Amino acid sequence: MSLENVSLDEMESLATLSKTLADNPATRRQFLELIKTASPSTNIPEIDMEYRMNESTRPLRDKISSLESQLRENDFKELRKSSHKQLLDMGISKEEIPDVEQLMLDKQIGNFGTAGEFYLNSRQTATPSAGTFSTPMVMPDIKSMGGDVNAWARGQANDAINEILKARR
Repeated sequence: MSLENVSLDEMESLATLSKTLADNPATRRQFLELIKTASPSTNIPEIDMEYRMNESTRPLRDKISSLESQLRENDFKELRKSSHKQLLDMGISKEEIPDVEQLMLDKQIGNFGTAGEFYLNSRQTATPSAGTFSTPMVMPDIKSMGGDVNAWARGQANDAINEILKARR
């Protein structure tokens, strides 16, 4: 940029603005980066040193990041392995483990033990409760009632009451 057609007041204003931006801690870094972007060959030690440091440590940072990722993966595999053993100890077969894991995702269960219990309980059928009457109730057809449904119903009710009374004695 040529300053030939710029007045002295404009140059002074630009210089003041540049000094203000360079001296303000909140804007200094961005100001220096803008200068470096506009003129890459300009020597700015603050920016150049940080760039060189970042470039020289990049392989180490990448290696550390890779190792951390491997450690997380190994921890996850170990946790999954011990959780699968816990499910096997609960009586869940290897073939059912993917079903338990899917159940964990579907029901948002974060614990293998809880998911295993839920899975087992959902697979278990309810045990039937004992009947209160010793004989099953069978509804006869209308012909066997003798034509009078009300009389038949009263007789059945009396029989049921007598059976209950016998059981209490």
